[in-house]
Amino acid sequence: MFEFENLLKETKIYKTLKKDFKESNLSHCIMIISEDAIACENLCKIIARMLLCENDDCGICKTCKQIEKGLFPSLIIPQNLTADGLRDFISACYKKVDTKIKVALISNFQDIDPREQNRLLKLIEEPAGDTIFIMGVTKVSAVLETIKSRATKYTIEKFDDNALKNALLEQYDSYSVERAMAFSEGSIDKAIKIIDNPEFIDSYNTMLRIFNDMQKSSGLLEMVARTNIRNKRTFSDKINALERYLDAFEEVLRQVVEYKSGLNDNVDDIIKQINEKYNMATLVNVEDLIIEAKKKADANCDPEGVFYQLLMDILEVRFKCQS
Repeated sequence: MFEFENLLKETKIYKTLKKDFKESNLSHCIMIISEDAIACENLCKIIARMLLCENDDCGICKTCKQIEKGLFPSLIIPQNLTADGLRDFISACYKKVDTKIKVALISNFQDIDPREQNRLLKLIEEPAGDTIFIMGVTKVSAVLETIKSRATKYTIEKFDDNALKNALLEQYDSYSVERAMAFSEGSIDKAIKIIDNPEFIDSYNTMLRIFNDMQKSSGLLEMVARTNIRNKRTFSDKINALERYLDAFEEVLRQVVEYKSGLNDNVDDIIKQINEKYNMATLVNVEDLIIEAKKKADANCDPEGVFYQLLMDILEVRFKCQS
C-alpha cells in the first residue's frame, strides 16, 4: 500500500478520475495540485496504479505490487529531474508496451527547471499512443503557463479532521496525533512534520509569547535570546531552528488572523491578547515579513540576524500601520 492510501482513495479526485476512466472520459494530461506534499505525491501514485491495474485497483495483484515498487514497464517515472533524466523519460514514453495504456508520472513537477519543462511540452501536447500524463504540483507558480493550460487540473481539498486523525492513528501514538491535529489544518504533510519534530510545539509557544510581548526595539535582543538558535552547534542546525521558529510564527499568525476575522473563536487567551495589539493591516504585513525571512534562511543568511531583523521590521510595520 501507498502511504495514507485509505484516506486518499476517499478523496473526490480519486473517485472522479476512476469514474472518468471507466467511462473513457479521462484527460490525457492530469495535474494534481496541493501544498500538502505527502498527499499530492501519494495520490498521484495511487491514480497511476488505478489506471494500470486490471482488477479495479485491487492493490494485491502482481501489477499493483510492481507499481508500488516502481517496476511496472508501463509506469514511466524519471530517474531524476535533470536534463539527462528527462531525456530518458521522454524516450521511454515513446516506446511500445504490451498494456493498453502507459502512465507517465512526475509527482514533483514544480522542481523541474523551466527550460526542461519546455522540453516536455511536446510530450504533453502530443502524447505517444495511449499515454496518460500525471503530474503532481505543490507550487503552481513554478509551473509554466503553457504546461498548466494543457492539463486538466484537480486540487486536493483539506482533509476532514476526524478522517485525518484516524489515518494518522494507524501509524502514530494518540498523544503525538492529538498535538499535531491542533496545527495540521487538514494537511497530512503539516501533521507529519509536527509529529516528527516534537520541538515544534515548544517553538510555537515561544513565538506566541514573543509576538505578544514585543513592545520596543530595546527589548528585541532578549526576545532573540528566548530562542535556542544560538545554542545550536552547527550553522545548519541554527538554520533549521530558525526555519522551525518561522513555521511556528506562521501558525501563531494564522490563528490570530482567523480569530480577528471571526473564523475561529476557539483560541487561547494569548491569541486574544495579540489580537488586541495588532490590526489587520499589520498582520498582513507581518505575513509578508515572515516569507522574506524564510527566503533569507534559504539563502543561508545569519540565523540570529534574520530573526532579529524580522522582529525589528514587525515593530516598524506596527508603528506605521497603527499610528
